[in-house]
Amino acid sequence: CKRGDRECNPPEIQKKVDLRITKDPRTVACSAAGVCEYDIRVYNNGDETYSGPLTVIDNYPGGAPTSSTFGPSPPWTCGPNGPGQFRCDNAGISLPAGASTPIVVKAVMPANYRPDTVENCAEVKGIPGEVDLANNKACATERFRHPNGGQPGLRITKVCGGDALVRAGMVSCRIPISNAGTAAPTGPVRVSDAAAL
Repeated sequence: CKRGDRECNPPEIQKKVDLRITKDPRTVACSAAGVCEYDIRVYNNGDETYSGPLTVIDNYPGGAPTSSTFGPSPPWTCGPNGPGQFRCDNAGISLPAGASTPIVVKAVMPANYRPDTVENCAEVKGIPGEVDLANNKACATERFRHPNGGQPGLRITKVCGGDALVRAGMVSCRIPISNAGTAAPTGPVRVSDAAAL
């Protein structure tokens, strides 16, 4: 096209519409009381300001918390959306290109929660014109300290041997005890061993 040419229609530049989400634990491990905290950030990864509603779905793949709170409120309105899942809505946001908006998550895990980590995932729902949804989901993990101190998991084995002793009519055995649990036993450990002739 030459300047001033009325027959020339330059191609329209396609504007990029894209949201991106990140999720990070606020600490390496949940508190001793079973409280886990995460930061969510929704970024406008596009070329222009996005103005409109946003929806973020937050879930716990490994098990549901006893409670979960979100902030800041307003502008976010959050509540349960199914077992171990929560929905946060921002009815109208103006998010310039490159800018982000935060959500802080605080979850209290149940006392009987067994895994050693808590995984928390968040997904921002796509907006009109968004094509790349691969960056719309993120997860973060925190170590879980077991607020009740965990449970012992004692294992016992018995190993007998000594050919010379067997020939003499005697037996020598070792009885090792190990703990595969997440806490030490709180009382004495007693082992009863009866020999069968």
